[in-house]
Amino acid sequence: NPQGHLYPAMASVVARSRGGGDAGMPSNVVLNLKDRSHIPWGGWLGGQYDPFRGDNVKDLFGLPKGLSLDRLGDRHALSRQLDSLHATMDAAGHMEAIDRFGQQAFELVAGGRSREAFDLSRESASTLERYGKNDWCRQALLARRLVERGVSFVTIDLSNHGASGTWDTHGDNIPPYGGIWNGLRPLLPVFDRLITALVGDLEDRGLLDTTLVIAMGEFGRTPRIGTQGSSDGRDHWPVVMTACLAGGGLRHGQVIEIGRAHV
Repeated sequence: NPQGHLYPAMASVVARSRGGGDAGMPSNVVLNLKDRSHIPWGGWLGGQYDPFRGDNVKDLFGLPKGLSLDRLGDRHALSRQLDSLHATMDAAGHMEAIDRFGQQAFELVAGGRSREAFDLSRESASTLERYGKNDWCRQALLARRLVERGVSFVTIDLSNHGASGTWDTHGDNIPPYGGIWNGLRPLLPVFDRLITALVGDLEDRGLLDTTLVIAMGEFGRTPRIGTQGSSDGRDHWPVVMTACLAGGGLRHGQVIEIGRAHV
């Protein structure tokens, strides 16, 4: 779609509607993003509603050698003064987006509450054990901490895994996709632990009814197995797809089928 980049992400719409939470916390965060094309962005809403990338937590809070928080504050004040000189000339909202991200970046680095939100070492040993050591699961734990502190929307990119290729199930003999056996077999146990730990943790903390957990891709797969010359592969299928929802005050334990009429 040549105009696909103009359509805002769900996260961007939510960020525009709800805004952020606590001071210094962004409203829209993406974790573990491996490629910019893996998620939609702010589109016509403007760059100020693009997600804040929080995947490199150590790099996010590390100050260069010789740079103190006082000097960082001075640089931030000077940067805002320079930005104000160009703000009136900006007609596309880019300056507003830069100002918004600049403010968020400064508050994340300098603000103690924001730094604390990204610090998983503050979690109890039992909680860390519940999620396990896999990076995907730790990203889910980080997402819970961010939501707990007022972030409106957190996206985790589960696009790859060290033990296999990707979720792209084109077939075992078509690298790097891995098909159903070699591709999905290493992924599913990790995902099962991730979603179970996250939903259970949110419920134990009284957050599940006010937090909607969505597990989904961007399209479905062909109903027939064995596409593109493979024995267990499936091709792209835009006609139907699935999504798993938990929490959000919904009535659970049901399967909802939505059909599309063909003329």
